Amino acid sequence: MAVADNTIQITPDLLKTSFAKYRKDIIQMPVRSLDEAAKFMSRRIGVRGKETVGELSGNMELGPYSLTRKDENGVTITGRTLETFLGSCVKPFEPNAVRESIWGSNVFQGDALKNQPITKLIGMFLASKLGEALFLNLFTMKRNPSGTGTADLADGFKTISDADIKAKAISTDKGNLFKTTAMTGVNAVDAIEAFYDAADPKLQATKTYMFMNSHELTLYRRCYRDKYGTVNWNNEFNHNKMDGASNCTLVGLDNVPKGYKIITPGSNMLIGLATEGGKATFDVEPSLDSHFLVDFVATMYFGTQFESISKERSLFGYDTIPTDE
Repeated sequence: MAVADNTIQITPDLLKTSFAKYRKDIIQMPVRSLDEAAKFMSRRIGVRGKETVGELSGNMELGPYSLTRKDENGVTITGRTLETFLGSCVKPFEPNAVRESIWGSNVFQGDALKNQPITKLIGMFLASKLGEALFLNLFTMKRNPSGTGTADLADGFKTISDADIKAKAISTDKGNLFKTTAMTGVNAVDAIEAFYDAADPKLQATKTYMFMNSHELTLYRRCYRDKYGTVNWNNEFNHNKMDGASNCTLVGLDNVPKGYKIITPGSNMLIGLATEGGKATFDVEPSLDSHFLVDFVATMYFGTQFESISKERSLFGYDTIPTDE
């Protein structure tokens, strides 16, 4: 029953058997659909509920030899909570109609459509759609237990940093916040370099990513071309590094809101999720709505957090800094 056999009618029993057989492949699809962003971040697989993360801070110094001097400055742990929330989806669908959608999907291309059971591809197609929604809302989702979609499931990265700004945990005084300039095709290079120059020296010495909206990265590249396009050492258009800042890679993502940027190591951006075990499940059941439909039933855990928001680990850039008003 390969994909080429697209005249075969797909029954609920056939789908349920396939979901059980290919479960391992199917439950990976939400994770794979997040890869465009998650490949730059740290994935915590299997997190259900709360997990405490954080960083150690404190100093210890050698001084001139003394029998009496003690270092009374303590070592502190600043904890942050990575919390994943259980999300659910029940999607009634007509199996043979979904089969037709697969041929127009960018989830499967070329060899991915060859010699694959169509029932397996249907499961992977539907599960991948969950991952696409998680990607689109990764920065902006805001936890609302009464909500109905992915935008309400958990708190995204920008939502978390917005709250930390309002709580005064992120501020210009603390050195982890910078008011950025709205980017244009004329000022983009200066705007990006000014943001990077505001980072703490320890952060600049660390291998980091600068996350921004993909259009803003395009503005940076065009502005760089216009400023330096005629010099003999500029032989590349798609720059993802700033001059003199080889430690920092520029990353443009469609899901990052315009006017919002972060400089941080990838390991500091935590994505917690669990697609199996406990209450997590991916399955199909006969629909309660119609004899001609099947229900795709999915439950999984998801959440995000910064391991640290200290200036040595993060610099947040806002064109418009959030206020309590």
